Amino acid sequence: MTALEAARAAAEGVRALNHATAFGAGYVWPSDVDAVVAELSLLAQRLPQALEQAVAWLERAQAAGRVGADNGEQPAEVVALAAAQVRTGAKYAGWLADTLDEARQETAHLTGDDPSGGAR
Repeated sequence: MTALEAARAAAEGVRALNHATAFGAGYVWPSDVDAVVAELSLLAQRLPQALEQAVAWLERAQAAGRVGADNGEQPAEVVALAAAQVRTGAKYAGWLADTLDEARQETAHLTGDDPSGGAR
């Protein structure tokens, strides 16, 4: 699998989640929400590494003279600006992961009431 294929699969996975949970569907118990939040936290935790690896590749390719720019700017400047923005995104992804972990501190305590007399 290429990097692009893996990124597309991740994006498609989130799209599928959005469809599966639209209009309140997809969840039966609070534990379902807890499990989904846990998985999304993992996704967010992994994003900074993926983004940093993309930037590192781009910087190496630019240093080797393998990157051009079609906007009239110097490739090194475009790469530097893009790298700064991607690194900012990676920081926000880390913040998202931390925030979701904090949410899990709460969702892990939730139970559901089953009208047939049980809890889950």
